[in-house]
Parts: sequence; C-alpha cells; structure tokens
Amino acid sequence: MLTIILRIFPQESHLNATFKFAEELQKMGHKLIYVGTKHIKNLIIENDFEFYEIDQKEDIIEKPVNRKAEKNKYRYYRKLLSTLSIERESMKKVGNEILSKDFFEKINEDLNPDLYLVDSVYKANILPLLEKNMPVALVETTVSTIRAKNKPPLSSSIVPKINNKWSNVKVSCSWILHNIRQKRMNLLMTSFEKSIKEYIDRSSLDENILDKKRYKFLGFHTVPEINTTFFEFDFPHQKKENHFYVAPNQLMKRKNLIYDYMFDNVIEMHCKTNNKLVFCSFGTMAWRYYGHEQFLEKLTQAFKKIKEVTFLVCVEDENQRLKLREMIDNESIYFFRRVPQVDLLEKGIDLMIGHGGVNSINECILTNTPMLIYPGSKELDQIGNASRVVYHGLGMRGTYSDSVKKIINKINHLLSDKSFSYSLKNLNKNISTSNQYTSGNELISKLIPSN
Repeated sequence: MLTIILRIFPQESHLNATFKFAEELQKMGHKLIYVGTKHIKNLIIENDFEFYEIDQKEDIIEKPVNRKAEKNKYRYYRKLLSTLSIERESMKKVGNEILSKDFFEKINEDLNPDLYLVDSVYKANILPLLEKNMPVALVETTVSTIRAKNKPPLSSSIVPKINNKWSNVKVSCSWILHNIRQKRMNLLMTSFEKSIKEYIDRSSLDENILDKKRYKFLGFHTVPEINTTFFEFDFPHQKKENHFYVAPNQLMKRKNLIYDYMFDNVIEMHCKTNNKLVFCSFGTMAWRYYGHEQFLEKLTQAFKKIKEVTFLVCVEDENQRLKLREMIDNESIYFFRRVPQVDLLEKGIDLMIGHGGVNSINECILTNTPMLIYPGSKELDQIGNASRVVYHGLGMRGTYSDSVKKIINKINHLLSDKSFSYSLKNLNKNISTSNQYTSGNELISKLIPSN
C-alpha cells in the first residue's frame, strides 16, 4: 500500500476533477490524503478521503485580490490598477518563497509519502521534491498546455483546420501574440519564472528539465503529468510519453450536495409540459468576470422571448438572483443558487449554456448534451475550450457582446439542429474505444516503476 499525497488547488472545480481517479487508486488499497487549508476539509471528507490540514500561513498561494465586475469599464480598470502594487508584492513574495521555502517539508516528516500528486498551479513549488528525487507527478485539470503544431494557445479563439497552410500561419501568429502579451504582463506584474531558473542554477537540478514551450508558465520535461480531461476533446496532437490521461468514462456524482429545495418541485412541474429544458450555469467564480451581471440580464431578456422552453439558471449571488427574478413574468424561467448538475445532465436536458469550464464540458460530453459557451475570462482556459467545442461540432460559442436577437438565434439553432447530438455521440464513441487512457494500476507502475 502506498501513501499518496494530493496537493490540489483549493477550488471546487480543481478538486472535483481529481476525485474519480483518486477513488480508483483508493480502491486499489492505497492511502490517499488531500492536503489543504480548513475551508476545503468538508468537501474532501464528504468524498471519503483523508485530509491533512495546514495553516493558512503555510499555504502556497495567497488568496487573489477580488476584482468584482463593474458596470463601468473605466472603474473596472481603475480598480485593477489600484490593486496592482498589492499583486506585484504578492508575486514577489511567491518568488522569494520558491527560493527559500520547502512547502512539503512538514508533510514529508508527518506523513512519509511514497508519491506526490501536485496541481500544475503549484508546479513552481515542486523543485525541492525534484532535488530530493521524490516521486512526483503534476495534475493538469485543463486540456494539455503544451505547444504543438496546429494547436493555438488556450486564450485563442482560433479554430484550426488540419493540413491547412493558412490555418497554420494563424496558429503561429497567435503564439507570437500570446508570448508578447505574456512578456508584457510579466513586466507589469513580475513573474516567478526567474525564481525557478535561479533555484535550478544553484541546485543539483539540470536546467534542461525546463519545458519552455508551454501556455503561460514553464513546464518540466522530466515530470510526469496526469490530465483529467478527454484527450479526444483537445485539438489533434501527439501526446507526450510521460503524459497520462485519466478522465473518467462515466459521470462522477457529487456527494452530499446541498441544492435549492424548490428544484425538485420545478422539475416535477416541467415534466408535466412539453417544453424543452435548458440549463444555464457560469460556475461559482462568475463574480470575477467583467460585465457578467449585465450579461445575465441580457440572457434573461432573451429567455423571456423564447417559447416552449424551460430555463434553469444558476446564479451564485443572492442579490443578483433577486434582481433577475424581478425581470421575469412567466413560469418557465427559474433561478437557483445550486442544482444537482450531474443528476440533471444524466436525466437529460436539451442544452447547457455555460462559461466553458472543462468539468462541465466533460459532463456534457458524457451525457450527449449540446453546449452554448460564453467564456467569462480571457485569462483562463475558457476561450480555448469554447474553440474546441466548435471544432468538434459539440455546440456554439458567443461573447458577452452578443445581442438579445443573436442569443435567441443561437439557442433556437442548437435546440433544432440534430447535428450537435450526432457529433457528441461520435466523440463519445471515440473516447470509449480509445487507447489513450491510463488505468490506476498502469499509472502507479509508470510513476513508481519499482512498486
């Protein structure tokens, strides 16, 4: 039996993405221990894993500055600039701690682990583990970030065409533009990549382990990566030998999920109609997307004009939910804080509208649910995910600037065109017959060959 430590970024979407393969390893008899601060403890315990609590002061990354969406773009950027010095200091602190602190030292002493599985967000902090030759793998909860032919950056809206010279040129240009933006941001915000290189220079590690052909941050050639997404969902590319895909071919049910008490009554009422069913959710972090509140109001205006459809809309902020409820005058649009999303998708809905989070996309793929993606942030993977949805014919995408008329047209098209369901079934078939996925036994034998 191995003791396996999981140090995953403390956000619900990151943690949820790991539970299925962690459960498989646990069923093999291994001891799985999640490490984090107390605010994620309940989620870990509810999913039947052990939890090792660390103090907030010992956490790797501090809580980011909250930039709540502003109605006025000028005020938004003014707020961004006002917090710039705070974020620069935070980045400098992270860089200094990379050079001076071993975040895994106490865990080693207390738990004596055989293997570390560390979120790729923390990749800069695994250097002490590499120097001590401790078995470690990075966990990637987005599509692969490696640069490959015909594969634009995750922030790009380009949908590439295979074996098309003009498409190849556009992809190459997108990487050039991305690298320019990244260098500009590094100058503005500072970057901890310099600290990584400095650590390697003064240690016994070989600088050739660095993989510079990555989206945003450096990677490591020699460190195995575990990817929780579907390989077939990404743009076609050659998988690296030490990259292992573990995405589940079945839905992972949320355990002990608390959702709005009126949800079951609404579903019961919907079942008595002939309406189609549309589910809309932008995740628990939608507050940080510029213009999101205004876009929800625009969506609600569009929903009001679509007949014979029941809309279920998740909105985390209570004040925003109340405001949106005041806009509606019929009984086919419902606003909730939380719903049992996996159960809802499994029972069958006609369309999901979302922000392009990869966990929801995985679930839509497994349930053959067409998607309408409205990315909320250019800084994350949402735009790239939306491009992949379009590439595979799994749905459509839009922007917050879409008019009410354009939103209505896209929803109606997705509800009437059966080609999206066909593409989803075809992708599902490819996933189910694929040889790209690694089982728990195989994963352990690859990560710890002597086991």
